Amino acid sequence: MAPRRLVEVTWLDAEGSLSWPLPAAYSLPIVRTVGWLLEDLEDRVTVGAESFEDGSYRDVTTVPRGMVKKVRKL
Repeated sequence: MAPRRLVEVTWLDAEGSLSWPLPAAYSLPIVRTVGWLLEDLEDRVTVGAESFEDGSYRDVTTVPRGMVKKVRKL
C-alpha cells in the first residue's frame, strides 16, 4: 500500500439553531481536521485520524467538497 499524506483540512461545518430568526452574529463554524488523506475526490475529501498496521483507519471524517476551504499537506 502506498503511504498516505498527512493533511490538515479546513472546512465550514453545518450549524443548527432551535430558534428563528437566527442571531445577528450567526456564522458557520470553521473546523480544522488533521489526518491521513484517504480520498481527495471531486465531491468529497476523506481523512482518517488513526491508522493501524493492517491498513485500516479509525476516526474517519468525510467532508463534502463544497464545504472544504483548503487542504494543506503537513
